[in-house]
Amino acid sequence: MATTPAGEGRQRILAVAEELFTERGYQAVSIREIAQGCAVTNAALYYYFPSKAVLFDEVMEQHAERLNARMRRAGEKPSTYRAKVEVMLVEYAKVVADQCSPFFLMLRESHMLSDIEKRNPWGNLIHALLLPLEDVMQQAVQNDELQPLPDGYSPAALLIGMLHGQIQYRKACLGRSFTNKDVELVVTLFWEGLKVR
Repeated sequence: MATTPAGEGRQRILAVAEELFTERGYQAVSIREIAQGCAVTNAALYYYFPSKAVLFDEVMEQHAERLNARMRRAGEKPSTYRAKVEVMLVEYAKVVADQCSPFFLMLRESHMLSDIEKRNPWGNLIHALLLPLEDVMQQAVQNDELQPLPDGYSPAALLIGMLHGQIQYRKACLGRSFTNKDVELVVTLFWEGLKVR
């Protein structure tokens, strides 16, 4: 068996685990299958990840971090806060619209983890997904473009909720998929509602 540097070995395990969890689901994949897919022993896999649940959690976190980075890259180009939020939301919506994306397939599987195994994957993932939008909206508040929301309310969560509602409406009631115009409308309604007057 060829040896690889520790970081590469860990990343290889995460990549193979993500592929297998996405294709077959959490319950259907064994540690042995993941180890075989990586050409490592079970012991080598356990060296990096003490359990399948911890490995699954890290796969989910890594996937959310990639989406977070994608959203941030999209938001680098536009010059206004509103335009930044819009392009970031388009990136998010692309993933949401693809119900076969690894993120959503694995998120559906997260209910298979026992309470003891769970490390609140929902909370960590939602935070990772909302953070790019929260940062831009916070800057808009600090520059008196948007009104702040009361404590306990997340503008990014409200915006994402509006988008999900529109995506589900188009899919269920109109039999159509979302468009960038849907994102534009949701952002316009949200922005106009919070705009400083």
